[in-house]
Amino acid sequence: MQRIAATLLALLVLAAAAPGQVLRQLDAIEAEAAATAARAERQPVFTAPPVGAEVLRLENGLEVVLLPNPSQPMVGVYTQVKVGSAWEDFATSGMSHMLEHLLFNGTDRYTQDELYAAADRLGAYNNAHTTDFYTDFMMVLPAEQLEQGLELQSQMLFHSLLPQEKFAKEQDIVLGELAMSRDRGDPYFEETLRQAMYGGSSLALPTLGTSATIAALDRDATYAFYKAWYVPNNMILTVAGRFDRDQTLTWLQEYYGEVAPRSVPVADLTPARPLVRTETLSRRGGGQRMAALVFAAPARGESDEAAFQLATQLLTADGSGILTRALEDLPEADRPSLAAWWQAAPGFARYVLEFTLTPTSDPDQLYGLVQNALAGALDAGLPADDLRAAVAGERTATLKQREQLRMTGIYIAEPLVLGGPDALLGHLDRIRAVTPESAAAALRTWLVDQPCLALLVEPEAADTGIAPLDAARLDRSVLPGGAVLVTQTDPYSELLAVHLTVRDRAGLDQRAGEPGALNLVHRLLTTGVAGCDAACLARRLGAIGAEIKLVDDPRFPMDDYYTTGRYSFLRLECPAEDAPEALALLVELVQYSTFTAEDLERERRDQERLLARRETSATARSQQLLREGLYGDHPLAQEPEGTTASVAAVGFDDLRSLYRRAFQPENLIIAVVSPLAHDEVARLLSGLPTAGGQPEALPPLPLTTAPLRLTASLGGSLGAVRVGAVRRVAAADEPALELLVDVLSDRLQMDLRETRGLGYSVGAAFELAAADRGVFTAWVSPPRARLAEAEEALNGDLRAFDAASITQDELDKARSARQGRLLMRRLDSISRAYYLAMSELDTGGLDAYRHGLDAYDGVTLADLRRVASFFSELPLVTVVVD
Repeated sequence: MQRIAATLLALLVLAAAAPGQVLRQLDAIEAEAAATAARAERQPVFTAPPVGAEVLRLENGLEVVLLPNPSQPMVGVYTQVKVGSAWEDFATSGMSHMLEHLLFNGTDRYTQDELYAAADRLGAYNNAHTTDFYTDFMMVLPAEQLEQGLELQSQMLFHSLLPQEKFAKEQDIVLGELAMSRDRGDPYFEETLRQAMYGGSSLALPTLGTSATIAALDRDATYAFYKAWYVPNNMILTVAGRFDRDQTLTWLQEYYGEVAPRSVPVADLTPARPLVRTETLSRRGGGQRMAALVFAAPARGESDEAAFQLATQLLTADGSGILTRALEDLPEADRPSLAAWWQAAPGFARYVLEFTLTPTSDPDQLYGLVQNALAGALDAGLPADDLRAAVAGERTATLKQREQLRMTGIYIAEPLVLGGPDALLGHLDRIRAVTPESAAAALRTWLVDQPCLALLVEPEAADTGIAPLDAARLDRSVLPGGAVLVTQTDPYSELLAVHLTVRDRAGLDQRAGEPGALNLVHRLLTTGVAGCDAACLARRLGAIGAEIKLVDDPRFPMDDYYTTGRYSFLRLECPAEDAPEALALLVELVQYSTFTAEDLERERRDQERLLARRETSATARSQQLLREGLYGDHPLAQEPEGTTASVAAVGFDDLRSLYRRAFQPENLIIAVVSPLAHDEVARLLSGLPTAGGQPEALPPLPLTTAPLRLTASLGGSLGAVRVGAVRRVAAADEPALELLVDVLSDRLQMDLRETRGLGYSVGAAFELAAADRGVFTAWVSPPRARLAEAEEALNGDLRAFDAASITQDELDKARSARQGRLLMRRLDSISRAYYLAMSELDTGGLDAYRHGLDAYDGVTLADLRRVASFFSELPLVTVVVD
């Protein structure tokens, strides 16, 4: 480049004397620059895999990836079978997912009951899920049980029988799962968008299939599908966590390597139609006003994939995002909310901007708004600080994924199947190599002035736009203002994980006058702190790669772990090296939030839309009715997130007062898992106030003294039956009662789901809600047409349950399964912080955390029979929603 620059200077001197010669030399310089750029594109860039990682292939074609982490107490085995709904047609639609279910129904060596029992005895998490391109089988279990886990999974993958007598039962279960997916929200926009994007391609059909296609499947065709695709040379297997490398390879050869390879069906995919010009579609249906702009995007493995991934994060980052700021310039009444995602496929991909519109939003403005925002940002240059924050955030996410063995199989599956092992192992190096220039180039290539598919969906109701390492050191202290600090110092961790718990959520809401008030407060915390508005706060969080969670995510049905009236929460995660800034930010959020009345009105409208949708769900309605029936006037009877009416009634002054009351230091439990010593964490939290009073406390729960039946009708396709009761119990009986109800739950699932096919969601639970109060619940969510049958069957099974019939094997399985779940829930730092906080909240100390696993060791059959008196003449509150 220096030589080219020097030549250009010389040409300036000669230009006047020999213009023709200058032009020829300029052409040569241009050609040399182009050759240099092309050479740079072909220059190999090597990435360093994680320490200890290996990529191998067994002689029968099975790909193997080893990801050792000796500090983990467990090991995960994840096998992706490279077949999914992309290889199906209408005659086979849903077959991959159906097959995933069927592989849990028995093998050459195990019956279905024996398969479940073997996993429970190992303390294993054994699950699977299906996508467009692969079916992912995941097993996580204590490290010392690895051989048995490999044997069990290999039996399912290669030796399943698909019993004819189980086939109809699984069809009913999958049909129930389809009904449940529809019950979770309005599916019209999602299905319309899928057809608009992928109609005529291999991605046109839904992964679950449809009610018609599932009902039409037969066992023999499904078995032929299984034998054709479930071969070792069509699989990738990953072992992650704590394991002995050589011994593991020996076991892999024994259980997986001896299976013969076979030819795989020709797997050519039909790609989505290329987006050569802008296409516009308008539809009417569903219950929400929505729009989408869909652009072509880099597929996995393309040279600018990493640059595009990070560049698009800069578009939608909270506060500072390029499109986030552009939307904030719109009048508030017209401002849509934005979600974005990148969906990769072999050889093609799509980037989707999804807008939830207000009644007055103008969809015609969206493309111009996006293009103007991109052009302005690129003209100014992408900020290096924002890009560094995106890299830091990706680093935090990757560090977390290495710990969360239960979720690791989900995180690694797509890059492994679509990009190969190097796409997974070299991910962080490719991310680190992205520059502002390469990120800008990716945006110009794929988004700036590019054609798109534009979809607008107007709701059917034209008058509204609103749709309804236990060994790590534990310490505890009380900080000067009364906040309780509990820590686990883990020298092997590189993460800071903070779970801040606010006591007595329901009582605080009740004193504020409206259910859901504290939920609104949490949602407003990131609008700004003293001297730092929302954009400033987002930049500060992004600079340290911090992930913050203040409420459960309504988009994910299983993300309701914290939606309870007992407490509210704030979770913060980032690399531990940034702990000083992170904990300072935490103190600012809970003591100096500056949310305004305007912020409240905006959040109020968003919450009203979310709650209106939830109020059409049979599952959510049944949960709320059961709370009301069990708790009466007790604060816990309230809906923790409120209702559309209660959220509309909350006043700003009441909310500011609630904020101050809720986050008084004496009302806080701060649980921290990190490599930092307890005293160092306490020092970093010294910004909390040093004066306090008494913490909030809930009154005792009312006991259930008489039967009660509550009903509601929503008119959806899914029904719900729930029963429950509150009884006085001794705290010492909690482990035995939990295991007793676990056995009951297993029997309910085997009868109501596995035998009768009455619903996908079936079970029972017991919780010690206070020192002497136990809460029992049981449920089934059947299709609406089978509601009466499901209620009768649930009540019949409860009446017939006899603790004297429980076998030692059932007790042992329940104990191992519960201990395995508890181990899994403590895999990652933030989950350990949660359980530390719950130990303090429930018992006022850390003994419950220390002994959470061994509390079940001494439980005997005699203990189960003794505590079964809990169910004697049990008056039940019954809720039925159709």
